[in-house]
Amino acid sequence: MIWFKDKEFVKALESWVAFNNNNILLKDRKSDAIKFQFEKKWNEYFIKNVNDINKIKKIIINNKNIKDITWIWNFTNLVILNLNNNKIKNLSSDIINLQNLSYLYLENNKIEDLWNIFYKLKNIYRLYLNNNKIENLSEDIINLQKLNLLEVNDNNLRKFPKNIMKLKNLNYLQFFNNKFEKFPDELFSLKKLDNILLNVNKDLFYDENWKEKPKNFTFT
Repeated sequence: MIWFKDKEFVKALESWVAFNNNNILLKDRKSDAIKFQFEKKWNEYFIKNVNDINKIKKIIINNKNIKDITWIWNFTNLVILNLNNNKIKNLSSDIINLQNLSYLYLENNKIEDLWNIFYKLKNIYRLYLNNNKIENLSEDIINLQKLNLLEVNDNNLRKFPKNIMKLKNLNYLQFFNNKFEKFPDELFSLKKLDNILLNVNKDLFYDENWKEKPKNFTFT
């Protein structure tokens, strides 16, 4: 049995079962939406048809006030996870079980840090973390060697981890409205990086020692 303590998550699933597909989608790519049957016991819920869990490749749950995502470890075959516009503050370590995950959307939450959640998520291709309260990206971001796009706008970042320079496939980066005081030198090593969205005050990022803007950067 799969147990859920987060009542908001259960409400979201119940609204989905009622075909409120504007707010939640749990869907097998090759078939119609999978319907879950719930039972309640001791103020908790569990899913009866557990075997269907492994069929799910995509979860979208937006605007549902979800705080707890410890349930996420059950969906080990997820490719897309979209939890934008909720109240998530701490990412459960259970997220590391989602080793097939390629697209992760966590925008507009209350996330403060991302320590030690990336070391097994080696298939992440696009990562959206805009509008949180993130102060640091952990060093284990180096494991995201397939990462093509990273958006961390509207956070509290002052620097990137040094090893971000080793993300050789990073092509698109946004980090405006953070607390950087100068352009992160580590980014010069990213040869595929050709589009950077800078801080609103762009003057902060033009070092007087630069002879010219790096040729592979398009600042927007």
